[in-house]
Amino acid sequence: MIRLKLIQYAEPNYFQGWLYVNDVQLSCFFFASADLLKVDGRYCINFFDHTQDTSQVIELSDVAYDKQTSSVIRKAQRLSPNFNRKQTEGE
Repeated sequence: MIRLKLIQYAEPNYFQGWLYVNDVQLSCFFFASADLLKVDGRYCINFFDHTQDTSQVIELSDVAYDKQTSSVIRKAQRLSPNFNRKQTEGE
């Protein structure tokens, strides 16, 4: 099982993420913003560092995450330079 855990350490854009496979930590990374996108019919999340370079990309179809991580994803998306507020107005 693949699990993603994200937390926000400080406002507005200091986040940390961990990726686990079978409850063993595979990676730890820091990021400042994120984009949720669809590639070939699959949802992916692209994490950016403070210089807007990609720090991590994760395909989400087989990834489990909790409500806190989902909330952090939404916060990080709003900080992305690619964020389009009109896209999310209907949510």
